[in-house]
Formats: sequence, structure tokens, C-alpha cells
Amino acid sequence: MEVAVIGLPGAGKTTLFCAVTGQKYDAGAVAREGFVRGVVPLPDERLDGLAELYHPRRKIAAQVTFVDGGGRVDKDDQPARSTLDLGPRIRAAEALVVVVRNFARADAGAEPAADLRRIEEELIISDSLQVETKLERLIADRQRGKKGAPGEKELLERAGEVLARTKPLRDTPELALAPQLKGYALLSAKPRLVVAANDDEDDAVPDLGLPAGAVEVIRARLEMELSRMEEAEREEFAADYGLVDWAAGRVLRGVYRTGGRISFFTVGDDEVRAWTLRQGQTALEAAATIHSDLAQGFIRAEVIAWDDLLDCGSLAEAKKRGLLRLEGKQYLVRDGEMVHVRFNV
Repeated sequence: MEVAVIGLPGAGKTTLFCAVTGQKYDAGAVAREGFVRGVVPLPDERLDGLAELYHPRRKIAAQVTFVDGGGRVDKDDQPARSTLDLGPRIRAAEALVVVVRNFARADAGAEPAADLRRIEEELIISDSLQVETKLERLIADRQRGKKGAPGEKELLERAGEVLARTKPLRDTPELALAPQLKGYALLSAKPRLVVAANDDEDDAVPDLGLPAGAVEVIRARLEMELSRMEEAEREEFAADYGLVDWAAGRVLRGVYRTGGRISFFTVGDDEVRAWTLRQGQTALEAAATIHSDLAQGFIRAEVIAWDDLLDCGSLAEAKKRGLLRLEGKQYLVRDGEMVHVRFNV
């Protein structure tokens, strides 16, 4: 899963990126490629428990790739004051982490709700222009005899109507998830986690008018500095600041939650591994996630909840107790299930 970190200049998005990934900001990479990326394993106690049961040679966590496009620069080489970086790599991401500043600066107080509205407006305007341009091309193509994908024009027209009302497409799931619109990488259609970047000693959640679970509060500068310390020193300083749950874990869990992602597991003496799947995907799609051969030759999936497997102590014992089930291609995989695919190619 790839996530783009966006925010207004000075919001702390790069500080958040460094805190979550634990790496230093690579200005050279931004200059060369236009973005910097970091891959972070998802902390998962369920995976740890299964690894303790099997003692595998390898334990592989699910991973999330974070992308930061860096700051926009004006012609006088000064940071831009009002523009988001919405380049191609940002558009290619599956979800957005939107960082809003919740700390005062010498030149401005904190207005996280206003900043969030401003960011949302920019995403909607960007999408509106893209939809308008594509509709013009579709109409021109039809005049030349090209039909286009079934329903594409109608979906674009509906998307344009939603955006004209200054509403993000994520609030209209049938448009946000429409396969015909997926290739347009519309930004307001992407799942979004809002992160408030707070001062070092402030862990209060600002009022952004969003439901619980849609906002995380991160003391980004503090966590960035702590992430660069040795473990013993880091734990001591974290205790002094009352920090018990790290940014990486909370942001990763938040991204999974808002992005509708789940984890399933494969187990064995060689490897215990967590895999990422969209909520509502099938056993066949889980097989394809592991390897295309498994999907091609899919016969059945052996499925058991991770905690049932731990309680049984082995798949053989789970089978005796009737807890290891055989499921077909269309079975909807649930979060935390162990999936073993029977296949024949």
C-alpha cells in the first residue's frame, strides 16, 4: 500500500514523514525525482504471536510505503506559501495522509480547521479541472466515432456535479470506487487520514469537525528526534513526555482503518507473513496477492482466525476441533485470518 503525505508549506509533513519512517529527509532524492519515499512495516501483535508459535526463519510484516513530494518552490527560490504538491507520484498513491499545523509559529497562530478546508478546496479544484478536461476529450472522441468505456461519460458527469457542490468524491462511494474512474487518480476520491502536527508537549486533539478515528495527533518534531536515538535513550525520553504509542504505529493503523485495508496471514516453519488486502476482497484475490499461480490454480482455501490457531497450537489440532474451514473463491476474507491456499497448476 502506498500513501502520499500532503500539507500546506510549514505544516510539518516532512517532519511527520521522518518521524514515521525513521529516516532522514533526502533533499537530493527530491531534487532528482521530485519525491522521497520510505517503507515502514506495520506493527502487528497477531503476527508476533504466530511467529512465536512457528519459530519461522523469517517473519515478514505488512508494509506501507510513504511518499513525500517535498515543498513547492517559487521563482525566487523561496518556499511557496499556498500551493500543495500534487505531482504524479502523489496522485498515484492509494491514500492520503493530510497534515495540518496545530502549533504556533512566530508569524502565525495555529488554524488547523481552516488549513484543512483550504487543502480540501485545492483537491476539489484539481479534480474538477481534470474531470472537465477528460469530459471534453470524451465528447471529441465520440464525435470522431470512438465510444469509450461503457458508463464512463455518465460517471464523469456525476463526479463533476459533486465537485461543483464543493464536495469531495470520497463522500460518494459509488463514484470514488467506480472502476471506470480509477485511472484518473482523482485526489478527493482517495481515502484520507488527517494528522494534526502538535507541539512537543501538546497531545490534545483539535476540533476539525471529523468523526473519531479520522484524525490522529502526532508530536511530529519530538517523535522525529526520538526516532534517531538509541533505544534505551529513546525509551527514557519517551517516558518523560508521556509518549506510550509511537507515531508510526498510530499513523499506520489509521491509514489501514481509513483506507479500508485488512491483514491476513500465511504461516509455516520457513515463513510467517502478513499480507495486505482491501476489506471485502475474496479468497481468490488473497491467493493472487500471494502469487498469481495460486490464483490461477485455486482449488480451496483453508481458513482459520489467528487467535483460534494460537489456541489450538497447530493446524492439525485446529482441523481436529473443526476450526479449520474450507472456503471457495468467493469467500470474503476477514481481518486477522490465516489463509492457506490449495492449488494445482
